[in-house]
Amino acid sequence: MLGIVNAPDTKELITLKDFPEPVAAANEVIIEVKAFSLNRGEMALPLLLLYPLLA
Repeated sequence: MLGIVNAPDTKELITLKDFPEPVAAANEVIIEVKAFSLNRGEMALPLLLLYPLLA
């Protein structure tokens, strides 16, 4: 399963990582996500947190 991970030490700030398939406990459910989106503001947020003087 692929996941997006915050990677502040890289140029891209986010990276794809392979994760093991989740296993639900007795009182949990697992949902399948087909699509999601990130907008420009969400991509800039890590930069603003790392370099607040640039804002």
